[in-house]
Amino acid sequence: MTSLMLVVTILSDDLDKSDNLPGLGWFVFVEIVVVCVSVVVVLVADGARSLALSYRRRNKESCVVCLRIFTSRKLFRALRVTLFLLSITALVLNAILCWT
Repeated sequence: MTSLMLVVTILSDDLDKSDNLPGLGWFVFVEIVVVCVSVVVVLVADGARSLALSYRRRNKESCVVCLRIFTSRKLFRALRVTLFLLSITALVLNAILCWT
């Protein structure tokens, strides 16, 4: 969010000369939405992991696939890396689509 505000501040000098103000507005709006959705998804995943770990402690013989993903460190790390790459891809696509 801070780097996004820095970009807007740098570009603010050129806004008087530019006719593409709605494009910059959409770029900033989509960037904020992607960042907020990414943060919410990570918070939900972390909450689901803590619930899965507490459920696994109570029930030793759990074999549900979702619980296995959230309780395994390697699978959960892979899930978080995948979510990170998806959010970075969305941010890059937003930049490419807004500026072309």
